[in-house]
Amino acid sequence: MKYGVLRYVQQFLNIGDVFQSIGMENMYKQCGIEDEDIIYLDKRRLSEYSGEYVIVPLAANCDYWEESKMFPLPDRIIPIFFGFRCVDEFHLRHMEKYKNSAIFGCRDVYNMEYLRKNGYKSYVSGCMSLQVGRKRERLPKGTGKIVVVDAQSKIESYIPEEMKERIVRYTNKFWRYDLSLEEAAVFEETEARKRLTILKEEAELVITGRLHCALPCLALGIPVILALSSDGLENRYSGYSDYIDIYTPDQFDSINWNPVPKDISFIQDKQVELFKRELDKVKEQWGDYCELSSIFESSKKLPYYNGTGSSNGYLSQWEIKQFINNNVLEKNYLSYVFKRKLHEIHLIIWGAGDKGKWCFGRYRDSFLMCKSVIYVDKNEEKQKKVLNGCRILNPDVIHKYPLQNTKVIVALNSSLDPAAFEVRRQLVSEFSMEEGKDFFMLDKLNATARYFVDDFGTFGWMDERVWN
Repeated sequence: MKYGVLRYVQQFLNIGDVFQSIGMENMYKQCGIEDEDIIYLDKRRLSEYSGEYVIVPLAANCDYWEESKMFPLPDRIIPIFFGFRCVDEFHLRHMEKYKNSAIFGCRDVYNMEYLRKNGYKSYVSGCMSLQVGRKRERLPKGTGKIVVVDAQSKIESYIPEEMKERIVRYTNKFWRYDLSLEEAAVFEETEARKRLTILKEEAELVITGRLHCALPCLALGIPVILALSSDGLENRYSGYSDYIDIYTPDQFDSINWNPVPKDISFIQDKQVELFKRELDKVKEQWGDYCELSSIFESSKKLPYYNGTGSSNGYLSQWEIKQFINNNVLEKNYLSYVFKRKLHEIHLIIWGAGDKGKWCFGRYRDSFLMCKSVIYVDKNEEKQKKVLNGCRILNPDVIHKYPLQNTKVIVALNSSLDPAAFEVRRQLVSEFSMEEGKDFFMLDKLNATARYFVDDFGTFGWMDERVWN
């Protein structure tokens, strides 16, 4: 079994995020986990993960933002809630299936109280950035740098004159549009490690407005002043006020410029102890099952029939209820089934016959939102013609499309037909696609829709054409 560390692949860089990942790496080392057993997963794309089984501590802010594809977690990810934060109603619903089996270790007191109010067993585990290192041995006094990180500009007028000539300024957050996503991620990780080195070796005092600058300083035994930009104490800081000197603007004139760093080694030790306990518990519960299942799952992949008729097709009952109760942001049926925004999708309809023609008519409005739409068909007489304004091409063209952004609808009479089985076989073995993720059988897609109507009642966008 592998162990996961969240990675941040994005062009908006936040060094504070990486501090949490570095803390998790250090936590694994203290628990005896070898480097070769650690894998890195893009936090914003967790829902798309399809590798081997992996234990993943959700040591991060798990609230919603527009482009996130973090949830729902795939079955191959086994979560541990340690250093967890979620005060977002939309994403918290994805935690419901873990509600009775997990205890949630929260990043702060406010989040613990929020989860408890919603019926979750929770406690405060603290943030993983407290594990970036231990108290440094040498404290530069009178010669070290006064490091200012994203502090309110107003505070600099209060800094003692004898310190001002030693001020250096940094920021935790910035954009790098000039880099690719992967390049930006590597750059961010490199900059985070450089910043930790500067703090450990050169900082005499750190003045910051960032929680994820103050907490690493607390871990390293660096004197730190957390200067907030407003009079209201943000709930993210709840639980840390006894260990960090926190000031609001109306208190800047009374700042103690020689704070004594608190020793939190007892907190760090307790974090490691509890995390190892959680890790061992999850591994004991799931390790052997995942190992045995992987043996069978890794055998030669062949398509198989998962059922239609009374089946709910490609959505679980929980997902259907969430959709009908308007508990999801994506209201488009196909986008919800595909788990991808339609404007990102290259859609391929396999089958340029009557069913293929009907399929386009039924889902026309959704198809027109896609990045591109084509037909594929093995019948050479149909190839290079046009149907519903879309080109008809040989199925080999699928190789030219990026797998992660491509969805195929197999528009044949029935999933039970020998022809449908052969198409399934080809999509799985030749194109490395997975049913229900990369390709979808039309009758099962419609069976999902019929399940909506039969069990929950008809509503606006669903009518009798769905299953005719």
